[in-house]
Amino acid sequence: MATQNYIVSFEGKVSPKKTKYLVSPSFDLDVSGTLVLDETDGSKFKLIQKEFTNVMKKHLKTQLGHLDGWLKDKNKLVEEMVTKHEAIKKFGFPSTASDANALAAKNKALVTLAEQTQNLKDEYTKIVNDWAENARKQWPHICLPQALKNARAKDLKNKTWRVRAGMAIKITLVVLTIALSIAAIVLTAGTTAPIFVGLAAAGIALSGASSIAGVGVMIKNNANTEKKILENVKADVKKITEALKPLDKTKSSLAKHVTEMRGVMKLRLDSTKQLKTDIQKKKAEIGGYDSQLKLLRIELAKQGTPDKKMLAEIASREAKMVKIKKQVGSIERKMAKMDADNKAAQALLNELQDMNVQLDKISGQSANTVASNLKERLTSADGLIELSGELGGLVGGISGAHA
Repeated sequence: MATQNYIVSFEGKVSPKKTKYLVSPSFDLDVSGTLVLDETDGSKFKLIQKEFTNVMKKHLKTQLGHLDGWLKDKNKLVEEMVTKHEAIKKFGFPSTASDANALAAKNKALVTLAEQTQNLKDEYTKIVNDWAENARKQWPHICLPQALKNARAKDLKNKTWRVRAGMAIKITLVVLTIALSIAAIVLTAGTTAPIFVGLAAAGIALSGASSIAGVGVMIKNNANTEKKILENVKADVKKITEALKPLDKTKSSLAKHVTEMRGVMKLRLDSTKQLKTDIQKKKAEIGGYDSQLKLLRIELAKQGTPDKKMLAEIASREAKMVKIKKQVGSIERKMAKMDADNKAAQALLNELQDMNVQLDKISGQSANTVASNLKERLTSADGLIELSGELGGLVGGISGAHA
């Protein structure tokens, strides 16, 4: 029986479901092949074509779920990015070291989502073309046998069936502008994540005014301690001068009082040394914090639309840093004067000890004169007390706690 070639084809419209952030335009899917039919089945070709179209439509509806599923999953990804971005905006400037590390981690995770969002268009183009290629190669072999059966034609194994290749589908996924905008912002802001870690590593609690105040309070507390020690020195100087008065009538050993004086001086020198160490540590922390703020400002400047709240927060903190650096500088100058006073007082003690050793051997010198000279020299240490008055407080508005 003579045979003839027939073109069996299907032209369908593929319309993926629209999601909140992703929209796929509808596109045409063509499927065709050459079927060799004898005269008997050839007379049924129109019915075969009709049944093939019906079966393909049903199969298309089922297989469309794969594209819909992809869009749904990727929509969740974009939604997660948007939600996390909004949460980070509410998070604001980190207030503690742990907050800074947490914010850096959030930024890092957000960058990954943003990168995936920007790649969605290319990824979807590949997905659709792979899906369409599979549709052309596999679906006809699945759907034609059923179409022949419905048309009561002969089994496909008795016929020749060649599927034709189709053209690549041109499609562009539509990603909602807000999603792409946030992705762009996130990718730019992602460079600030390491800076937040740097802020945490600076060692200063990032709680705004109160954090930077901690430096001032530390210095103030140390200054108050210094003031107490200086007052003790003054009291001991008074004791020594009073102890010298008996020299008018009798000999007196000065060693005991010199030893006491040395003990007080040692405490004062140790306290001064500790204060210097504390100041140096805080200066290092301030320097690190200050540099991280500058880096953050530079990174924000690179963004198309910098975060105004963040810029305002940086400006506020920079102003506080200037203030506290001036305070530290003032304290350092006073500490330099205290060093000079400490040396003078130490020299006085050394001289007293020397005089105590030779005092019993002095002859022809009025004890009254010795006592008077010593009293004058010793009471000159009262000048040290003026320093404690200057160190009594820092510029107003700074409060906090520092153990």
